[in-house]
Amino acid sequence: MIWVSGHYWLTRNSNSNFLIPESIVWIRGNPGFKDQDLAAIELESWIRDAAFSDIKAMSALSEKVKRHSVNILNSVRCQANSAKSEAVNTTIKAAIRMARGFRNMDNLIAFIYLKCSDLVIPLNNRYQPTAEKSAEMRARDNDLRRSREEAKRGA
Repeated sequence: MIWVSGHYWLTRNSNSNFLIPESIVWIRGNPGFKDQDLAAIELESWIRDAAFSDIKAMSALSEKVKRHSVNILNSVRCQANSAKSEAVNTTIKAAIRMARGFRNMDNLIAFIYLKCSDLVIPLNNRYQPTAEKSAEMRARDNDLRRSREEAKRGA
């Protein structure tokens, strides 16, 4: 499957591509979609349509989706995503790239803990805000970010 311009494309070979209907992407991809009953109806409808299509790859995909339908509906119910774990993973990978000179694995792990923590290390001749001040600055930055996002959604 390939993600192109907001749609999933199922590629069978070089000269035939099939567009997966937007309803299956919409079930999980719509951030305002929280009704598990409506999601179950949409998912069953998509599974039925894909299973009875003449495309062998789509019917195989519908079987996979049917096997994982409980997990898909749980993700709709919980509105859970992997953003935080992906952010930590990116931070760890960046730290590993930065720490390529470490000979000792314990030092690398300590460096990763340092990068992923909120620990403030005072440095000479540099402004170091207190923990309360940095929490206040983070809260202000988060409020500004939220207001910009709301302005984008409203515009």
